[in-house]
Amino acid sequence: FSMEQYYRADVASHGRSQLLVQRAIRAAGHCEFSDAEAGAAWDDLVRWQRTGRRPLGDDVTSPATLADPAYGCRFTDPSAYATGTRPLYSACPA
Repeated sequence: FSMEQYYRADVASHGRSQLLVQRAIRAAGHCEFSDAEAGAAWDDLVRWQRTGRRPLGDDVTSPATLADPAYGCRFTDPSAYATGTRPLYSACPA
């Protein structure tokens, strides 16, 4: 996850923060996104390109935000919870 923070800092250092949207998914494996998560991200990216409406994302730097027990739940597909590394994380609060 620290690489997401470094990536955000690097993008900001080049004055391009407005072009970056990051989303936290409760999984540790590389490319462990569910079909629903990848599809939603792709649809949002295409919509952004077509309409100029920037999609929602997650704050990856604020310690208070990262400490929230619900962090990473907003874009995580609950139906994929039992797969991959997801069981290593607490279930998202209901």
